[in-house]
Amino acid sequence: MLDIDKLEKAEHQIEQLLITPESSWREVAKIAIVVRQKELFKQSGQTSFTAWVHHIAKKCDRQPSLIWRYIKAGKYYLYTVGSKEIEEIDHAVASPEALENLEKVERNAPAPVYEKLKQQVLEGNITVKETRAIEQQYRPLNAKTNRGRPTKGNEGKYEHLGLIGEKTIDNETKQISTQQIAPSIVRSLKINLVDWTKKCSQMRYPPKHYQDHTEVRINFEGKRLRIDFMTVIRWSYKRPKDVFIVEIKSSQQDFISDHKWHKYLNFCHYFCFAIPSQNLSLIKMIEETTNSEVGILLIDLMAEVNEHLSYPVEIYRYPKKLTPSSVSFIYETLYERVLNWSGSDEQDICINDENDTDS
Repeated sequence: MLDIDKLEKAEHQIEQLLITPESSWREVAKIAIVVRQKELFKQSGQTSFTAWVHHIAKKCDRQPSLIWRYIKAGKYYLYTVGSKEIEEIDHAVASPEALENLEKVERNAPAPVYEKLKQQVLEGNITVKETRAIEQQYRPLNAKTNRGRPTKGNEGKYEHLGLIGEKTIDNETKQISTQQIAPSIVRSLKINLVDWTKKCSQMRYPPKHYQDHTEVRINFEGKRLRIDFMTVIRWSYKRPKDVFIVEIKSSQQDFISDHKWHKYLNFCHYFCFAIPSQNLSLIKMIEETTNSEVGILLIDLMAEVNEHLSYPVEIYRYPKKLTPSSVSFIYETLYERVLNWSGSDEQDICINDENDTDS
């Protein structure tokens, strides 16, 4: 442990670290952890460690959330490497933001995704932007983040940061929950997009341009529709664009309760269901109750994730090319998204069933 017994010395060191252009978050984290463990904050008359964090942040003209982030990164790094030695934080090559995103992924993503991401983060082989994108894909709907600060009721405590060197989650036995299925499938569709769309359309060459979209909302014939996943593909400048729509189903009940999916055929050239390959009863139900125009994509959620943190995508039944009546409204919806107009997300695009063709 750091040889610090006086709060004045600790504060002076933190102040010097934070005023430098390239402050070391590792040193700040180590000193703050020692202040908490030795309860040095009481030397200044502060009522709690949280109060001291606010005090030192104000003294250094920094936001308290910055110091909380450094502390959490240090604690979580020790947690991931299974060490209780504070000096071990010096070996961290990841940024505090990457470690913070990794902690969120552990709480929300399947174990294989977390384990692969942990390896990449600890080795410094992934950017903060990439970890943020993965965290956002597995973030629960309407989740509130605390930006590294303790949750309400945990002010001044360390329970929200985990126990140093003690695993609180058994990652070997952690299973993929229902809430994790859709994000896992979406990411797999994104990462493997070129491969499965090329096979579905039986193209011999990869697309020149493509872009995927999730949660596309429109109204059709008085019904509110929300497309789980879609992509627009331009194979070449000589060919018309192709629109792929994929609906994700995690269970038989999920499929039975969906009475709107057939309406998506009006908006795309290829339509598929994407389901876990382990759910044999769901595969059989979709195969027997849908016509041959509808494709079936299987995602093996029990397989080992690849270096891009996605699962394999297999085409179980190839979709047939459709002649959609209203595909132009998809382009209109996506155009409004680009413009950041409220109609694309907050207020659904209202359309009817008049014939519209892809130009």
